[in-house]
Amino acid sequence: MCTDNTTWKWNVEFPQLTYDTLNARSAKKRANVIVSQSNGAEVKFSVPVAVGRKLCTLARNEPCLISSEEELRTKIDVLSRNMLHQLLETALNKRDYSYYELKEKFIRLGYSSSLVQEILSHAQEVGLIDDLRFARIFVQQKHASGWGPKKISLELRRRGIDSSIIDQACAGYGLEEDEFQTAWRICQHKVFHARDPYAQIVRFVCSKGFSPSVAYKVAKRLLSSDKDE
Repeated sequence: MCTDNTTWKWNVEFPQLTYDTLNARSAKKRANVIVSQSNGAEVKFSVPVAVGRKLCTLARNEPCLISSEEELRTKIDVLSRNMLHQLLETALNKRDYSYYELKEKFIRLGYSSSLVQEILSHAQEVGLIDDLRFARIFVQQKHASGWGPKKISLELRRRGIDSSIIDQACAGYGLEEDEFQTAWRICQHKVFHARDPYAQIVRFVCSKGFSPSVAYKVAKRLLSSDKDE
């Protein structure tokens, strides 16, 4: 896309899509806006691909909308903010997110770190993003699915939740008190056929995020109950 003026022109260059870029989750999706002056000087700056496409659409529909480099930069800033707000609203309408998840998501889409942090910080202030609320819901759901405290904590840390918040969420739900009961519940209806069923049970329980001590207790109780039968 190229827009000409008597003294300057600008165009947007989009990145080539390759197998590597399509499969690289960490790759930032950025397009280049190139401003060329009549004296031959050229200025290049990057924008999110989605913003670049929107900019080109506006230029096609309203060719005289942008008449200077200053207006171009202003329009890019307005578009970036509006589109990022829309992305945030769409994401939060689907499910709750941690601050870190959203930050990484939007930065990967090519939005600047400073703008992302500004908008997400405001969302935190008004309660749209709440890491403690997110952690408590996550703990409740995963505990009901048979996850142990260790696995839950590791996954929350991976999602950028602070250790102090994890402790609050886990303590508030009482995970430590019924860790054995939860592990026992998920093993009761599972059949273990290995040559060493004790080791198999211990590995299974530990893989669910429970401590080795709990795994040992569950294995002993499960095998003893089988003998009684």
